[in-house]
Amino acid sequence: MLMKYQAPTPPGQRLLQTADAFGGFLWSSARQLYKTIKHRRDVSVLADQDDRLLADIGITRDDLRHAIRQPPWHDPTEVLRRRAGAARVGKFFNCS
Repeated sequence: MLMKYQAPTPPGQRLLQTADAFGGFLWSSARQLYKTIKHRRDVSVLADQDDRLLADIGITRDDLRHAIRQPPWHDPTEVLRRRAGAARVGKFFNCS
């Protein structure tokens, strides 16, 4: 069996790799924070609309309250999308 020799990584190179990984982590965390704030603002804009417009979209004030109560790592717009989709499916199957 042949063994491959791997030269040791110089300390400076290891430091650069660690800094690069940490920078990537900070960048992805900043992007996630931006998306979280954007989605929360989108829901707050919907909360300022009247009930007729919300009904046209297929959501209710209760749906908005439920979406806002989600933990920060959950996308409230995704919760609203699922609830609006469920309401559309319910309307479709409840037609007589």
